[in-house]
Amino acid sequence: MLKTINDSVFGEISYKHSWFKEDEVVFFGKLQKVKIKIKAFKGEEILQSQRDNYKIFKWFIQQNLSEIYKNLQEYCEKFYETNEKIEQILELTSIYFARDGSWGMLFESKYDVENGLAILFNNDSMIVNSQDVLL
Repeated sequence: MLKTINDSVFGEISYKHSWFKEDEVVFFGKLQKVKIKIKAFKGEEILQSQRDNYKIFKWFIQQNLSEIYKNLQEYCEKFYETNEKIEQILELTSIYFARDGSWGMLFESKYDVENGLAILFNNDSMIVNSQDVLL
C-alpha cells in the first residue's frame, strides 16, 4: 500500500522504497515525462536540501544545458565508442534527489540496457557514469 502526502514543495508524492511522483521537464528540445525520486528509507522525512534542489533543478538544467549535453556526448563517445547524437542513445527517465545534497538525471541507454546512465550534480561538480556507479 502506498503512503501519499502533500509536501509543501514537491506537492502530492507517494512512498514505496522512496518518495516519488511524475513531473515534466524540457530536455532534448522537448517536454518529457519523468519520475521524480526522493531518496528516503521507511519512516524518514524529506530533507530541506532535497526540497531546495527540486526548486531549482529545471532552471539549473536549462542554464547548464550545453555543458550537460557536452558531458553526456563525451561519455557516450568514449565508453560506448559511438558518434551517434545523445538524443538517439539516451532517454531521460528520472530525476533523483539524494540525501547527501546531490541530485541527478537518470537515463535509459541503448548501449547499456542493464545499468543505464546518470549525470550527478553535487555542489559545482557534474559527474557522468553508469547508474549503478553513481547511485
